[in-house]
Amino acid sequence: RKPKETLFNLLVLDNIRVLITDKTQYRNIDLIIRHLSCQVSLADSTTIFNINMNTHINFVGFYIIDGYYGKGKELNGSFPLTFNSITKAITLSNISLLLNQEPVQVDGVFHLDAAQLFHLHVMARSISYENASTSMLEKTRVALANFTSKKPLNIDVKLSGNTKYLSIPHVYMTWNVADDDVSVSGIKLSHCSFSGTFINDVNQGMLRNDSNSRITLTGFNANWNGKSEIHFNKVVVTNLLNPLLYFDLHAHCKLTDIDSLVQSDDLNLEEGNAEVDLVYNGPLKDSAHIVPDITGEIALNNAEILYVPRNMRLVKCNAMIKFNHKEISIDNLSGKLGSSSVVINGHINSFAPIFSHNGNEIALQWVISSPLIDLTQLIPFIGGRKPVHRSLKTQHIALAGVSHIIDSIVEKCSVHATFIAKRIIYKHFEADNLNADLVLVNQMGWAFRNLSLNYAGGKIALKGSMNQTNDDRHKVSVKVQISKVDVSTIFYGFDNFGMVSFDHTNLKGTVSLKSTLNLELDNSANIIPNTLKGNADFELEKGELINFKPIEEICAKIFPKRNFKDIQFAVLKDQFTVENYKITMHKMEISSNILHMYVDGVYALKGNVTNMTIQVPLNNLLKPDFNKAPKNQGVNAKTGPSVYVHAIDDGKGNINFKYNFSGKK
Repeated sequence: RKPKETLFNLLVLDNIRVLITDKTQYRNIDLIIRHLSCQVSLADSTTIFNINMNTHINFVGFYIIDGYYGKGKELNGSFPLTFNSITKAITLSNISLLLNQEPVQVDGVFHLDAAQLFHLHVMARSISYENASTSMLEKTRVALANFTSKKPLNIDVKLSGNTKYLSIPHVYMTWNVADDDVSVSGIKLSHCSFSGTFINDVNQGMLRNDSNSRITLTGFNANWNGKSEIHFNKVVVTNLLNPLLYFDLHAHCKLTDIDSLVQSDDLNLEEGNAEVDLVYNGPLKDSAHIVPDITGEIALNNAEILYVPRNMRLVKCNAMIKFNHKEISIDNLSGKLGSSSVVINGHINSFAPIFSHNGNEIALQWVISSPLIDLTQLIPFIGGRKPVHRSLKTQHIALAGVSHIIDSIVEKCSVHATFIAKRIIYKHFEADNLNADLVLVNQMGWAFRNLSLNYAGGKIALKGSMNQTNDDRHKVSVKVQISKVDVSTIFYGFDNFGMVSFDHTNLKGTVSLKSTLNLELDNSANIIPNTLKGNADFELEKGELINFKPIEEICAKIFPKRNFKDIQFAVLKDQFTVENYKITMHKMEISSNILHMYVDGVYALKGNVTNMTIQVPLNNLLKPDFNKAPKNQGVNAKTGPSVYVHAIDDGKGNINFKYNFSGKK
């Protein structure tokens, strides 16, 4: 070959497969050259190659541990390529190619000296997102698959680095979307515009791979489902293997759209709107180890929220939910629970324990107030909490970190609630000025602390607990104190405590009582038969027994000429126990305007185990002074001779009476 002559002037290749494999350097290139023609010329120190090619790329792997580029792509075009023998540089100057029939512009330099530096610049002014994203590394393609775009994109990719062993190039990619229909993690957006960037060396000096990569979107504006307007100042996804998400969101949204974004198992957002001003920094996928950092607020308007585990629905709801890093506060959440209006204020000091697994509970503080509460609306809180797992509306939970927080708070938090109601009703029960301090224990029960209310002219206070023992049973233990409450109203309010033969029309007076009770309830707050046990000390003042047939029948046998339809008492005191619908009375003195007597034994509210003794002193034969107020003498008073009436159930529900003067049954 003479100086300034080329080895050949024309090279033509057809249907050639090119394999370049270097296992020691983890490189592997596989091309099928359907046609390639190359004309060669010289100009001083520069060799010019005019190339026309039709090539199929099986794969290109510069570092095959991370995967391959361009799998299955067609690359065609005619372009010049130059080699400078002095600088040892191969240069591509704004050449035009077709990548899967879509035009791209390429320029770059490859140095063949010891440094082996290169720079490659690829520009596509109108290329489909699918074509562009699937040209990337396989792992990167999986992450980019969460995003789709309908219109062609304007993409600019810059690769730089060196071709030395194990060297991975720096990648900087930008693209623009203008008024397009896109999908992000299954969420479909219309009229979407933004600018995006991709880099693979977030932390310079570390290995350039997916875990060191970042996608950034800026100026993101879109319409969501035709109703929600959203704007992101910035969206950043860092580490494409275990993605972390940052965004700065301002939006007017339908709650149904937010529900599809979060997809909580426990809370369904079914109606209403939200004004969102939120900064989120946390996991894109569900994670039990990374604590999201959230700041901002969400304003709810006319919302409808379903608490799924207990099937409780809050409607016409307005609230301000504020996030301060790990803290959450709910301000003036107002709405209707059934027919009851409520206002709720709540606070969580930190949701971090959800992610720490150190055994610490999330502490939720509630203050709930209402002008009127119908307690029948709260029956689902007594019912068993049902485990739920919703069917996903989309295949991706876009804000898995938020979903994890919501469900963990609902399922695992300890709740300390202060309940204030001006008036409460439950069937026939009506009371005023309810104040209650309640604690939810492990989602399975409530502890009642300092519950008090005004009722029937007096006060009722109780302490105790209610714990779920299985899906439809709840064990209740309470200490009750009743102070000067109208006894007839109590009987009416509690449906006469299940008694048939004695109701609120048979008794008058003011009662005070201290009692300890244990019982079990079903999911409808009904007492389960044969579970009621307890004891009570009571005092009845200004008492009257009106038209109570059993007393009328017993006393009429002894004093047939006296009227026992309205018996007025002195102070009536006793201690009794209740078990399985049986009331066991100790010796109780009854001093009335008609008669003076003592009663003890067992009275059955249900069943046939009544066995009572009524002691009637014979001095009752003297005609009483009806104008004189009755006065107690004491259960140990010397009353002289007495008649003893034994009232015993015959086993068939009928009461038989036996009389003697000894008191022996």
